[in-house]
Amino acid sequence: MESMNIRDILSNREFEVMVLVSNGLYNKEVADKLKCEECTIKKHLQHIFEKMRVQNRTEATVKFFKLGGMLILPNENQSN
Repeated sequence: MESMNIRDILSNREFEVMVLVSNGLYNKEVADKLKCEECTIKKHLQHIFEKMRVQNRTEATVKFFKLGGMLILPNENQSN
């Protein structure tokens, strides 16, 4: 799996979730940003963990970056 790109593993929505999770957001914050319910984020994370073969969000974040994921820095000029 290490030779694969993260985009080959995750759906577009799962990728969006991982970008936010890897930036340190909690499930509720991710749900608010993506305009969905927190339970939906939890379900996405379950799928992400299975696909990435990890046990938790810390492992997922490490693997996300190893496989080409990106960190999005907050823009001071951008409002929520």
